Amino acid sequence: MTDLIQSPRLIIEVLSISTESRDRGRKLQSYLACPTIEQYLLVDARSMRIETYRKEQDRWIYDAFEADDEVELTTLGLHFLVVDAYEDVVFESAENDKHLNE
Repeated sequence: MTDLIQSPRLIIEVLSISTESRDRGRKLQSYLACPTIEQYLLVDARSMRIETYRKEQDRWIYDAFEADDEVELTTLGLHFLVVDAYEDVVFESAENDKHLNE
């Protein structure tokens, strides 16, 4: 038997080249329409960048954070530096990215 989350409050998506458009499009619209979700994070897999959509009084607030910025997970009462979320992550070089796009 598989356990399913019935009423999620926080969704975190790690973006990749193959999923980014779906995560920013169809999934984003579905998540923002879900009444239990309070925060949606998009974590970039190619650079130190985290974007958040946070629900405040029935409105969605968008923020983008870079390496030295602090992200707050209001749903969990936590905060962290973006750079800490990427600890031990090795990014592909720009040369490798060039070959992926050819």
